[in-house]
Amino acid sequence: MHAAELSSPAVAHRGLQRLVDLSLAEKDAYGRYSIKEKIGFRGYVWLGKSLVPRFIIYGVFFVGLLVPEAAVLGIRCVLAEPIDAYALLVAITAFSSAAFLFEGLRLRKKLKN
Repeated sequence: MHAAELSSPAVAHRGLQRLVDLSLAEKDAYGRYSIKEKIGFRGYVWLGKSLVPRFIIYGVFFVGLLVPEAAVLGIRCVLAEPIDAYALLVAITAFSSAAFLFEGLRLRKKLKN
């Protein structure tokens, strides 16, 4: 309980009991718990104490690309320069960031359930 920084023994017991119910841990005759099956969290990374889907990180990266691209597109519009190919690049970046963020938030919601 202390190592996991949980607020009370009841919280630790409830978590352990849930692992037993999911058949990921088992309890022996002496009341000791052990891992029954290891599972991996592919597609997730730890950021501090939070487990975050990689799609969210990719989405944030594409948003970081989208901001300066949109600024350059705005400048090109003001200066009346051709924007046809550049507008396509901005549209693809916007779609990519939206798709990654949508999927990342969907996976994050799924992880919390």
